[in-house]
Amino acid sequence: MPIQRFRFGGGSAQVVAFHSVGPLEGLSNYLGTNATVTYINGVMSLGRATIATSFSRTPDNQSLPGLNVEFFDNEDLSGIPKTQVDQHLTLGQSFDISTIDFSEIDFANLLTYTSSAERWTGYYVPKASGSFDIFVQQGGFSPSGFRMYVEDKLLFDSWDNQKFILAEASVSLNAGPHKVVVEHHTGPGFGPPFIRMGIVPEGGWVDPAAQEVAAKADAVVITVGFNPQSETEGWDRTFDLPPGQNELIASVAPENKNSIVVINSGGGVDMTPWIGRVPAVIEAWYPGQEGGTALAEILFGDVNPSGHLAATFEKHWEDNPTA
Repeated sequence: MPIQRFRFGGGSAQVVAFHSVGPLEGLSNYLGTNATVTYINGVMSLGRATIATSFSRTPDNQSLPGLNVEFFDNEDLSGIPKTQVDQHLTLGQSFDISTIDFSEIDFANLLTYTSSAERWTGYYVPKASGSFDIFVQQGGFSPSGFRMYVEDKLLFDSWDNQKFILAEASVSLNAGPHKVVVEHHTGPGFGPPFIRMGIVPEGGWVDPAAQEVAAKADAVVITVGFNPQSETEGWDRTFDLPPGQNELIASVAPENKNSIVVINSGGGVDMTPWIGRVPAVIEAWYPGQEGGTALAEILFGDVNPSGHLAATFEKHWEDNPTA
């Protein structure tokens, strides 16, 4: 929801703890046999959404799945590219220090990545007309950028100015094929590039079972926020929660009047879509390796989460002086 133990921020702030307690473990340990703690992963991850997004290589032949990919040895998409077919729009791996075996890394090669660019072309074919969430997530430590076209119209432009680590838009699409083009470039620097893209129909992010579980519970803890792939050094993020999380809160909170939202983030987020629907919100930041234990003690009243407020929680992004 997410339930993983996001103890620290991404990049240089990320440390591999020898022991950690996440929200689920913290609540379960606190309650013991006095209550049953039920967990459900309420929102589809960006990785799953990427794999779930299917394309066709031609507008009129669904038997040719995938995207045509062109690889260039420069950043301006010039010259004769190498080509291949990919089933999904994903390149490289996101950088997560907690999953890396540093003994297997050739650090000399990490510093020798040269300029490159890629272009993916395919057709997204919804069976019914409606609203669709489109996202592109990029990463890596080398200078990079991307742009995306839908039906030859520019949807995202982070080619020269790397605006956000995660771009998202809601787009109305009719049933039938829609041409999708994504272009990405990477300059010389440290480490390989990373990019992925997905399209999710409106209402497709949330597992319907989340509402069923919430309706039967005495109380619901909805954990939302960011992880090292969506909030880290070297990149900005938007003021919005990651895709699908507002939808999760909006669908679960009406099912249980005792719904509490817990946010993991390094700064403020837009709460306006749901703040009036929940009785309590906890900004947990990135709480460290005993974050789950601390959360349980706060939720059950053992500890008063008081302290000097070191930040102003703006209602709208425009209220921030840096906007």
